[in-house]
Amino acid sequence: MVGDRERTEDLLKRAKTAIDEQHTPLARELLRACATGIQSVDSQETRDGAEIRAWARLHLKVRLAQTWITFEDHGLSLAAEAMTGVHAACLAGGHADLAALCDVQQAVLSGRSGDVAGALRLMRRAESGRALLTDGEQARLLLNRGSLSAFLSDPADASRDFAEAAFLALGEDMAALRFKAIHNQGYTEFLLGNFPGALSLMEQADAMDVDVDRGIARLDRARVMLEAGLIDEARQVLIDALAHTSTAGSEHDRGEIELELARCEMLMGDSPSALTRAATARRRFHRRKEPGWRRTALIVELETRNTLSAHARERLASVLATAAAAEGDEVVRQRAVLVHAEALIDQGLPDQARAVLAQAPALTRSPHVATRLHTRHVSARISDGSGRPDLAARMLKRAADELGAAGRASAGLDLRTALTVHGADLVNLDLDLAMRHGSAARVLSRAELWRDVVRSLPPVR
Repeated sequence: MVGDRERTEDLLKRAKTAIDEQHTPLARELLRACATGIQSVDSQETRDGAEIRAWARLHLKVRLAQTWITFEDHGLSLAAEAMTGVHAACLAGGHADLAALCDVQQAVLSGRSGDVAGALRLMRRAESGRALLTDGEQARLLLNRGSLSAFLSDPADASRDFAEAAFLALGEDMAALRFKAIHNQGYTEFLLGNFPGALSLMEQADAMDVDVDRGIARLDRARVMLEAGLIDEARQVLIDALAHTSTAGSEHDRGEIELELARCEMLMGDSPSALTRAATARRRFHRRKEPGWRRTALIVELETRNTLSAHARERLASVLATAAAAEGDEVVRQRAVLVHAEALIDQGLPDQARAVLAQAPALTRSPHVATRLHTRHVSARISDGSGRPDLAARMLKRAADELGAAGRASAGLDLRTALTVHGADLVNLDLDLAMRHGSAARVLSRAELWRDVVRSLPPVR
């Protein structure tokens, strides 16, 4: 009987390793074998109390691991339902450490589904039981808490968690965790603006002899390349990552890669392809019942412009803004409001566009220069359409000043997005206003203004 339990525990250990290495099909088979072994023992009645408790604990561990497979196969809703049952059973059985692991896993799955605030609440709850966990389990907690911190714009805190996770994951059976910790620490260096350090740590992780799916690691590396201005190279890395995950990786990861490819192709001026990528990701997240990611994919679709009619963009943006507001997703709501207002001005409806844009006054204070410039452009068009060309010209002058200031502070991806996606629109509108309402000298001065702004932008090093 003990031998049977040891064999099942070994299968579970191998399944967890497969999950860490992102080999979902293998993990699914191993966990199925674990469940079969437990069922065969449950049919026997010649066990003492200690043996019954040991098997019951093992069964809870298997059920906990299976929730990850449920998430990969069916999305968060069913996985969360299963997790609730496992958590309650852990508490009822007096397994506080397993209950803490349930909190960690629920936080991870919530975060991957786009509910970052909910994930953070669960991770904080799990911290109270951290001392009950093994080194490997603590490393997983730190890895995922670091990922949340990075997402919530606290890369320094994230880097500390990743460094501690790498230290805890020195055991031979934790190579996959160590790989992730080192790679993620590289990603935090990217967030801190240290591009060479980021690529160095990512390459250090990639050189490790560990059988880990490289799909998300390649996605992160492509993001660093995009930030450094290596757009063509980043696109090729993303295409390779997509091809890899199509045969061996996670369907959720494929959605994230498709979205990053959409952004990359927008920067390259290929709006039709960007639209196709974003639409594919949206359908994928819809099938997986991941509404947060689905909203993000839909707003990227709408922001590709020129690929949907103004009426279609107006209708979809309005629905998206309402849905995002209901879920407390303020970032997507504001972006949807901006697209809605732009679609209305495209239809020659400046008064309606102004009323819609007033629903998101914080857009002009966005931390992203691309969003601020997009807002300036839409506002200037509304003023021009309402018979206020002088006000429109002042707004465009403010946009030029903002772009110049942003260039002196940073030369990263946000600035290039502002230039590539919105810069030409701003220049064209400003020159059009000058030609319609000014002299040749004014046209020349406006052209020189924008030329000086672009010339002053530093390269990324």
